[in-house]
Amino acid sequence: MPPIYPLPELIVRRSRELNLTRTQLVLRMGYANVTKGLRRLAAIEHGDLRHSGQFHGPLAAALEISPEAVEDAYAATRAVLDAENEAAYRDAFRPHAVVLTERSIPNPIFVAAFMGVERLLRIRLDTDAAPAAYSQQARELLPEGGVPAFGRIIGYVVNYSPDEAVQFDLEGREVARFGRAIRLGQTIVRIGGRTVPLRSLMAPRD
Repeated sequence: MPPIYPLPELIVRRSRELNLTRTQLVLRMGYANVTKGLRRLAAIEHGDLRHSGQFHGPLAAALEISPEAVEDAYAATRAVLDAENEAAYRDAFRPHAVVLTERSIPNPIFVAAFMGVERLLRIRLDTDAAPAAYSQQARELLPEGGVPAFGRIIGYVVNYSPDEAVQFDLEGREVARFGRAIRLGQTIVRIGGRTVPLRSLMAPRD
């Protein structure tokens, strides 16, 4: 049985209290295309919040509650989903390397979309070897001649665990350490001589 998140739970509870069918609810929300509205409701029930922000106001009006109540339920659902995603990431984590390139956002972007960012920038490591050998493995497996859409290679990061990552230059010298793995969909920049991981436009949250 799929989990029931705070926002869909609120929708179901208030619909019952108001004796509203799903069709009546989406009509109250102003949807002329009922099928589209029902699809959006179904998406929310399964934890897909990508488009839900567009109708917080109409949903609050349809359910006869305050917009703040909808916003609170949305935030609570987002927090649960983030926790689930983090738990799944940690469970599936295996040490690996990430190629660092001169462009954090691919150009042309369709090349990266077609080939896959994981395929282009992730390096699989032989985890039967000792962690001390991971950096040398990654360095030997760096693509030659740059990465399509991302350009020249400037270094790499070895993600030893979800909570430990080390950045290296092309000679294998340590550049920086991080308290969490650098994930694809993030980028690394230097600010005032300090290396800082930032979320990239390639990985939108919603």
